[in-house]
Amino acid sequence: MKLGRMIHSKVIFGIIAIVIFIFIMFPIVWLVITSFKSNDEIYLRPALWFSKNPSVKAYKSVLLGTGLGHEKGLFLRQIGNSFIVSSITALITIFLATLAAYAFGRLKFPFRIPLFISFVVAQLIPGPLVFVPIFSIMKTFGFRDHLFGLIIVYVAASLPIAILISTGCIRQIPAEIEEAALVDGCTRFSALLRVILPLSKMPIITAGVFSFLISFSEYPIALILMDTPTKYTFPLGLGFFVTEFGPRWSDISAGATAVMIPVIVIFLLVQKHFVKGLLAGSIKG
Repeated sequence: MKLGRMIHSKVIFGIIAIVIFIFIMFPIVWLVITSFKSNDEIYLRPALWFSKNPSVKAYKSVLLGTGLGHEKGLFLRQIGNSFIVSSITALITIFLATLAAYAFGRLKFPFRIPLFISFVVAQLIPGPLVFVPIFSIMKTFGFRDHLFGLIIVYVAASLPIAILISTGCIRQIPAEIEEAALVDGCTRFSALLRVILPLSKMPIITAGVFSFLISFSEYPIALILMDTPTKYTFPLGLGFFVTEFGPRWSDISAGATAVMIPVIVIFLLVQKHFVKGLLAGSIKG
């Protein structure tokens, strides 16, 4: 009887998991399929599942800039901008979040708890509320229409969640290990580098991946800060494929697919560390 209930439960959970998987994967599969269709086939009703004459014309149009009315290779440059901004953002976020997490997890200083809670509260603020202040600040300091301005904003947006993840892990590391390093002559900073960092690398990697993904796919802040097409990130670059005659869905799908592939590869490479880092950073020791 008990065995039958277990099998029944596994079947139900298996069906639910399959439904969720299909629900998540269908838009991605449809995106890839659409990238091989012509614009005429996309607007056919009833819709075609697969193109009768699959073509990579959209990929050539997007990646080589043929027939788009702007300079060749512009979208590739915009993809490069996204990778540059996201990579630098991730590195700066990891550096600052590690130092802040160490301070919150090990040191005693005034207003430590209220300051830490403020990072949690920051996650509850709707993004559109800060668009105007961000625009004003970046314009005042001359960072508008500069990639460095995007990096500053993205680091500020990524830091709270990165600090929360890293602090939870550092608190799990026994203080005796660090104290032994201090007794052996290490300074606080050298103990952080030689003891704490090797033991907390998974949450740090997780924080870096979060930061990279958040900044790589971000659209509204880039839209209000950037004016020059050669400085656009790829989400803004996709806007070139919306013309006065309507969206060029095959080009948009091809561009999104081309960008999605390297991101998926990066995520698969760090997936193991990413999952372990989430679990490690979610438990207070």
